[in-house]
Order: sequence, then C-alpha cells, then structure tokens
Amino acid sequence: MDITALQDTKNWRVLVVDDEPDNIAIMEAVLQLQNIEVATARSAKIAEGILDDFRPNLILLDIAMPDINGYGFLEILRARDDTANVPVIAVTANVVSNDKRKATKAGFDGYIAKPFDVFALVPTIQRILGFQTS
Repeated sequence: MDITALQDTKNWRVLVVDDEPDNIAIMEAVLQLQNIEVATARSAKIAEGILDDFRPNLILLDIAMPDINGYGFLEILRARDDTANVPVIAVTANVVSNDKRKATKAGFDGYIAKPFDVFALVPTIQRILGFQTS
C-alpha cells in the first residue's frame, strides 16, 4: 500500500474497531467531520466481515475486546493479503508505560491513549503516519 495516499485526509478510508459504542461514535463523528469515509465494528469478528466489502487504508483498533483482542486481530490483519500493509493504530485505554512499547513491538504502527483529545485525533494520526500537520 502506498502510504503517501494518506497525506490528504480526503483519501482516508478508516475502519474503527472498538467494543464500546461511545468510543466508536466519538471516533466516527470526529473522522466524518473531516469528510473521512468510515466503517465501524464492535468486534474483530464483525470487522472481518466488513473487510469483505470495505477496503480501509487505515485501521483504528482497540486492544481490549471480548472476542479477539487487538493483538490477535492485528495478527489476522497482517496475515491477510488485503490488509497486510495497512497501517493499524492501537487506540486504547491501556496506558501503563510499557503498553505503548508492547503495541509497537507487536506490529502496531502507532498508539493513541484514551481518552484522547477529539480536536487532536486527526493531527495525531497524521503525526503517527509521519505527515506534518499545520
């Protein structure tokens, strides 16, 4: 996947995977206000089904989920041809100091701690992806 396509948010197709409806609603609203195309799933199993029709170029993934946790789902995503190279950012309430290191070591492309600043969500994602924000 060509990550440079993500420099402009109008090209973003984001899959948000989180088991908490409020978290999904907040992330979806913030992204849609930037005219970003968003699909949501309340579990990894649901997200797998969504991937049959929705081709994200960025995935925001909670770590603590009931069916398959974020680490397990990341392994599934990396094993799929269509998502192997899609950036996956952990968005989680696990904020113990080594959680960020563990997420990065597991293969997440970045880490955003909840609660996050809704005004800073998109610039934070752009920073994680290595793009300058104004």
